[in-house]
Amino acid sequence: MENNKTLSARLKQIAPRLGTPAWILTLVGIAAVYGGWRWTTLWLFSSGIVLVGIGMALLGIETLYAPELPERQPSDDETDKKHNFGNIVWGSWFVFIGVAIVLFGLAFLLGLGDSMLSFFQERPGIPIIITALSLVAYGLPSVFGVRRRVTSLLDLTTRMPGLVLAATALVLGLVAFALGIFEIISPSGFDSLLGL
Repeated sequence: MENNKTLSARLKQIAPRLGTPAWILTLVGIAAVYGGWRWTTLWLFSSGIVLVGIGMALLGIETLYAPELPERQPSDDETDKKHNFGNIVWGSWFVFIGVAIVLFGLAFLLGLGDSMLSFFQERPGIPIIITALSLVAYGLPSVFGVRRRVTSLLDLTTRMPGLVLAATALVLGLVAFALGIFEIISPSGFDSLLGL
């Protein structure tokens, strides 16, 4: 029953945000992408991608300027000195991914999409970095964000899987980021490393 009340409260906090420009552009963009794919219309598909990217970037800006996450209020046994850390990480990630998606959509709109995809298949440094930053953005707030004291063994066991998953994502993300940078700096060295 308590979980239902918590879910209901969170939905009430999230619902007003669905009317913001960020969400409107994102939803319209998704619809345009589907329409372009459904009717094989390149300009509609590409424009939808651009709108999704702009929406995600705006969502990131909203997150960066949000004073705190409304659905994640610190409790009495938590420290709030890093409460905004998750906002900063996720906001920055949404802005970065949004800009990347906009550039991706513009490339398709200008007829460069196939060439870009072929280039990324041959030289995957940039996609690797984007994937790496996504993993880091997932793991960083959980590992270094708001801290809560362990009150019991049950509390520890219920929190441990999520923390281990976040730490694993963070480590994998940092390793992948280093590999992506290495691929860009030394493509031949990267190929040799992978045995290509």
